[in-house]
Amino acid sequence: MELSAKLPSLGVPTTLNSSSDLDQLVPHVESAIDSVKIWQFYVFDTQASVQEIAQALESGKAKSWSGEPLQGKSVDELAQIAKSTPGLIENYRAWSGRFCTKADAAVAAGFVTAAYPGDDSTNLASKWGKIVDVLNVDLYAECNDDVKAAKSQVVDRLKYTRLDAGGPRMGEISEKWVNLCDN
Repeated sequence: MELSAKLPSLGVPTTLNSSSDLDQLVPHVESAIDSVKIWQFYVFDTQASVQEIAQALESGKAKSWSGEPLQGKSVDELAQIAKSTPGLIENYRAWSGRFCTKADAAVAAGFVTAAYPGDDSTNLASKWGKIVDVLNVDLYAECNDDVKAAKSQVVDRLKYTRLDAGGPRMGEISEKWVNLCDN
């Protein structure tokens, strides 16, 4: 909606009469979608997670790990175990807020301590960050696929509502039009 109001100042056609007009608009649509940082609704905030785990380790709040043996497992294996351990990861794929996917710091601290016994809290927190990075790979990929689909759907909708002979041919894209849609 903000983009609709800014189109005249961007020098982009506000009335689409051809595919060329739409092609001029597409980069601005994609930029507007990218600017809202949808990826933040998908992934862990790695730095915040590392800090939370470090605090849990330093304060002695790590919960004792009672799950399967972790020592000697690869980071990828640890990530898969973490993902499937009830109570370790909160809001996984919930998309309910920015960086809503988090680890229970006490459980994660116990998990990483069991995986790397004898390491100090700084190393353990850093190793937890590597596990989170592995978890984030799939989440970023999922986000990228969803954002790509959203961009395509917005462009297809513009094509249908503004250009297609069988579409409603809605006319100018403007702030006034956006406000009419809010009612």
